[in-house]
Amino acid sequence: MSYRLFLPCVGGLVLATGSVQADWVKYYVSTDQRSLPLVDPSSNPYPDQPNYNRLTVLYEHRLSSIPHWHPKARFQYTGSASSPTLGQNTGVLQESQASSGNWTRLYLSNPSDYGGAFGTGYFISKPVSGDVDDNFTIRSIESLRGFGPSDVETLMLNSSPLPAPDPLAGQGRYAGGLHPDSHVHLELVSVSDPALKVFLEAEGSISPMTVGSDAHVGDGNNWEFRPILALLIADLPTVETTYTATFRLVDEEEIHGDSGLFTLTVAVPEPATLGLFGLGSLFLRRRR
Repeated sequence: MSYRLFLPCVGGLVLATGSVQADWVKYYVSTDQRSLPLVDPSSNPYPDQPNYNRLTVLYEHRLSSIPHWHPKARFQYTGSASSPTLGQNTGVLQESQASSGNWTRLYLSNPSDYGGAFGTGYFISKPVSGDVDDNFTIRSIESLRGFGPSDVETLMLNSSPLPAPDPLAGQGRYAGGLHPDSHVHLELVSVSDPALKVFLEAEGSISPMTVGSDAHVGDGNNWEFRPILALLIADLPTVETTYTATFRLVDEEEIHGDSGLFTLTVAVPEPATLGLFGLGSLFLRRRR
C-alpha cells in the first residue's frame, strides 16, 4: 500500500449520520472493554487485564471476510501469575521508506501557506485527505455509530467480540467508545532526532509540539487529529535516515487509562535520490 504525502489542510470532522457512508480512516481510538485477565503458561490468571478501560489505538480491517480490529499499542504480562512482569508493545502506525518503486511525495511549504502554521522551508509528511489508504488521521470510534444493523460501519464497530466467560461476552471489545466527560490529549513522548519537528492538527488548527508536551485533541467521543512530521531543508540528512516520533494518548480526567506508546516513522532518502525529483518534493513509500 502506498502513501501520497502532502502539506496538511485543516478540515472538520466528518461524522456518520443515518445511511450516509462513513468517511473512513485507517486508525480509530476507543477503549478496551475486556476485563477478564489472561492466564500465564500454567493457566493461572494474571492479577488483572492491563488493557481494560485504556485508550486504545485501533487499525481497522473492515474488508476482511470477518471485519475486525488490530490494537496497535498493548500492555501485557509475562512470566508467572505469582510474579508477573508488565510490559508493552509499541504500535507502529506509519512506516515510510525510500524506494525506487512505488513513490509518494512530500511538498515544500511556503511561508504564507496554512496561515503561517509552518515556517519557511519545511518538508511535511501529510497524506491526501479523503483517500482511505493514504489517510493516517486518527479518529474517535464514535464516527462509526448510528448506521443500520447490516451496514459495514456497524459490523466494524461491533467486531472483535469478547469471548466467554467475559462479563460482556459476545459484545464488541471496542464498541463502548469513550466516556462523554473524557478529555483526551496527545503527548509527544520522544523523537529519534532533535531535527525532527512535530506538529499536531486538531480542532481546526495546527500547532507545534515539543518532547514531553501534550495537546488537547478532543472531549468525549467526537474528535479527530493528525500528527505531522517535518524537517527543515537545512536539516535534511546526507545519507538515508529514518526518523521516529513516539506518542501516547492521555485522558486528563483520568476516566480512562493512558494508551500504550505508538510511533510514526519515516525514512528520508539520501540527497542523490532527492535530486532526481528536485528540491520541491521528496518521495517516500509507505511500508506496513
